[in-house]
Amino acid sequence: MKTTKHIFLFIYFLWCSFLALGQSQKEKEALEKFDNYQYINAIETYEALVEKGLSSRVIFQKLGDANYLNGQYTEAAKWYKKLSELPNGINEPQYLYKYAQTLKSLEDYDASKRLMNLYLQQADTEQRAATFKSLEGVNFEIKNNEEYFQLKSFEHNSSYSDFSPTLWNETIVFSSSRDTGTVIKKIHEWNKNPFLNLYKVQKNSSSEELSEELNSFAHESSATFTKDGKTIYFTRNNVKDGRLVRDSAGINHLKIIRAEFIENKWTNFEELPFGGDSYSIANPALNPQENKLFFASNMPGTFGLSDIYVVTINADGSFGTPQNLGPDFNTEGRETFPFIDANNQLFFASDGRPGLGGLDIYVTKLESSKPMVQNLGTPINSSQDDFSIVINKLGTAGYFASNREGGKGGDDIYAFDLLKPFNLDCNLNVSGYTINIENGTLIQDVNLTIVNRDGSLIKSTATNSSGEFLESLSCNTTKRFIIRASKEGFEPTEKSFDLKDGLSIENLELELKPIPAPAEVGTDLAVLLQLNPIYFDTNKATIRPDAAEELNKVLAYMVDFPEVKIEIRSHTDSRGRDSYNLELSDRRAKSTGQYLIDNGIAPERITAEGFGEKKLLNRCANGVQCSKEEHELNRRSEFIIVQ
Repeated sequence: MKTTKHIFLFIYFLWCSFLALGQSQKEKEALEKFDNYQYINAIETYEALVEKGLSSRVIFQKLGDANYLNGQYTEAAKWYKKLSELPNGINEPQYLYKYAQTLKSLEDYDASKRLMNLYLQQADTEQRAATFKSLEGVNFEIKNNEEYFQLKSFEHNSSYSDFSPTLWNETIVFSSSRDTGTVIKKIHEWNKNPFLNLYKVQKNSSSEELSEELNSFAHESSATFTKDGKTIYFTRNNVKDGRLVRDSAGINHLKIIRAEFIENKWTNFEELPFGGDSYSIANPALNPQENKLFFASNMPGTFGLSDIYVVTINADGSFGTPQNLGPDFNTEGRETFPFIDANNQLFFASDGRPGLGGLDIYVTKLESSKPMVQNLGTPINSSQDDFSIVINKLGTAGYFASNREGGKGGDDIYAFDLLKPFNLDCNLNVSGYTINIENGTLIQDVNLTIVNRDGSLIKSTATNSSGEFLESLSCNTTKRFIIRASKEGFEPTEKSFDLKDGLSIENLELELKPIPAPAEVGTDLAVLLQLNPIYFDTNKATIRPDAAEELNKVLAYMVDFPEVKIEIRSHTDSRGRDSYNLELSDRRAKSTGQYLIDNGIAPERITAEGFGEKKLLNRCANGVQCSKEEHELNRRSEFIIVQ
């Protein structure tokens, strides 16, 4: 599906290396068209090369990118697939990411997840990889928000691209590449669609051009108005003296224009002073106080293909210095089309975060010390591009654009009713109690910590004097949690739980087992504490997570009884060479002791020795045929109290 709005997403970057020397004239021609954003022409030229039997990594990259940048994800996926089938496959994180995104847009979620997992393994330094990992990566759940949003049709869509709706008093203003026949429409080389203009529509009327003064031979798009309706900010090509201004590479960038509505006419046009000839600024949005302007740009300092920026509007109408919103908001992908609602919530479009495919719309609270960015979910978002949302000042209705299936043109505007406030301060309660597992009594003053599944701390608390707890957790963060309980004299315990279906958790029971009184010298803590067998991977001495869980019981015992000293004895079965088993068991014993030391136990309280197969518990010595179960009896760790 061909779209026009991608012009305003600032994909003014080359993602691929230049072609090597010795390339053909046709390859040079195709590259030149790609570099100048004539993507439809570039696609045609590259496809002609493929038809002649020529194929290379660069050609498949460029064909994938040209289609990706035009929102043609089916075609993009086809060429990225061919790229993956070359020797060495896809070996760059950015292409793993883009291929995964195109497959998501095609609703091939299983294949997309596999590629995303490969991307996450390779892209340790990328902010968007960190974002995916913090939200449990590709397993992050996108909510169905039909309880908030009810979609409605917008009868003024055309067979062209219609997007970026905004509100001007009682009038809807939007961007469109439609041909009204009133002016000669210039064709843009990016996608062979007509240039954009601003249009307006009022209730029970047909659409018409917003203003002869505003619209020109170039692109006009993405407008925002002050509340009194007397000032407009909008996007236009960099134009001077009736001609497009190009940088040294021949690229025409975008500017934000401000104008005033005086005596029923737009006048006093001025470019905002922080624009430039070598980068773009566009998609302006005002905050409710109208003292800050948000916009998208690829200016120096941008994290990705385009970032969200903010600039202060001074009382005299001048501007401060633009500031990048930073990595809490921006990624290496595309962040664009900002909008700020009456509650100071920032809505924006991005393809650098967990989503349903293409661009998704997200929301975050601007004044939060640690902003949490939330996907709006369905029905606002789809497997295609969804962007340019606007909500009325009452917070009851709004509009956005999408190129999802079933539309009339390349991009279409959709209306929606907001059935209830979309509140980022959503919380659910988690309540429960801590109980002594041996006698069933409630335990007071138990220390509790609640963490995400990745171990990130959510909050620390404690049970009250009755052994009960009640905590409020955000239902907009991850839904999966672990609660850990600890108290002197008891073994620590933990339990996982999910916040789901908008329901609070009640009567969550945490069972704690009392640590027994100090045992006599010679006692094996493995028997006393009823430890599960401590296993190691074959030929390794690394402490596994399941082993650490058992060692934590020994750790708790030694913390509660600081006078106790132990000897760690590690044993193997008789399989394998005697000398190797002795060396391996010694490494395992010392690794076990080091785990306790690393977690706060003084080294002088621990000795560790491996005995290999010297102290077998049964007949299964060298040369004796035994079952697997019989051999396992000899594989053990002992924690003998020596003082």
